[in-house]
Amino acid sequence: MRHRHARRAGPEGGESRSFIPANSEAESVSKGLEYAIDDWCIAQMARKLGKADDYAYFSKRAQKL
Repeated sequence: MRHRHARRAGPEGGESRSFIPANSEAESVSKGLEYAIDDWCIAQMARKLGKADDYAYFSKRAQKL
């Protein structure tokens, strides 16, 4: 399944890194934590809905930060 989820803000979209550099964005630590929690919540919803692909994708992404 192809995912067309919005890229995160930050240098190079933030997708290529597992963190948000402090010198590139204000409140980088809290934003990183917020992104991880958002991804975890989406993964849990996907699991409840039986969307195994989305569950795996967001679970993995939630653990990046």
